[in-house]
Amino acid sequence: MISGNGCRIIATFSRSTRLDSTSYKPHRLIVNFFPYKYIHFSSIPLHQLHYPNRFSWLDSHQSSSQNFNTRKFCHSSNKSNEQSLKIDKEEKSSGKNEAKENIYTIPNFLTVGRFFISPYLGYMVLQEKFVIACGLFLLTSLTDLLDGYIARNWKGQSSILGSVLDPLADKFLVTILCVSLTAVQLIPFWLMTLILSRDVYLVLSGFRVRWVTLPPPKTFKRYFDFSHPTASVQPSLISKVNTNVQLLLLTATCGAPVFDYVNHPGLHFLWGVTSLTTSWSFYDYLTKVPYTVLKKS
Repeated sequence: MISGNGCRIIATFSRSTRLDSTSYKPHRLIVNFFPYKYIHFSSIPLHQLHYPNRFSWLDSHQSSSQNFNTRKFCHSSNKSNEQSLKIDKEEKSSGKNEAKENIYTIPNFLTVGRFFISPYLGYMVLQEKFVIACGLFLLTSLTDLLDGYIARNWKGQSSILGSVLDPLADKFLVTILCVSLTAVQLIPFWLMTLILSRDVYLVLSGFRVRWVTLPPPKTFKRYFDFSHPTASVQPSLISKVNTNVQLLLLTATCGAPVFDYVNHPGLHFLWGVTSLTTSWSFYDYLTKVPYTVLKKS
């Protein structure tokens, strides 16, 4: 039977209760559901089911015990409901205070394209097809210049995500080329170790910064929602210089087998300059904070 306050479910109870010395009468279990309030259980004999005023079979002890259990359940139920409503309110308020940005821009698509080109470029180096490798490296360099130009000069094409993805794509390209060029013995192992150590530290620091600057509630869904920026990366001058020096080293090393200047003293000089700028930028990141926490709008 359904009423305005909730619903009443009537089910036959499994045991029988003796009412007098000559007869047994079964009971029925009535469950009253009151939304967001409490759940009330009561057992009523069949011969009293259609007579609401006849509850003389309940003694005072059972009635008081039942009322106590009902109040206890109501208190715990209301407490759990208040906690769930509090969590929902926090999620809604955090969603209102966070500003979303447009991440589907031309520079971001070009940057993502560099992520896909880099592994194939490394594969071409391992296969010692340096002409194709030089062409792919030139293509990635052009896309890097193009996405920066579009983000600076076209309206609505700059984004916080782009400021993070662009240096990350450069590090990804440098990492793959360093490993592949070291595998074919065109770059010394110690230089590759130095470059990769700095890049791995920066990537892990970026993941930590994202988690620290993410406002509560901290969930993996919101962590990987890149339309909610929480911090912007601000590379230092030495970091920009170091990136250009590394790209110059990789360009000269890729072209060495093509133009036949492997083990040239100029390459050895570039090894020394690259190690100096890499160490300097590494120290700069260790002593300074290279990011800015964004305020809620």
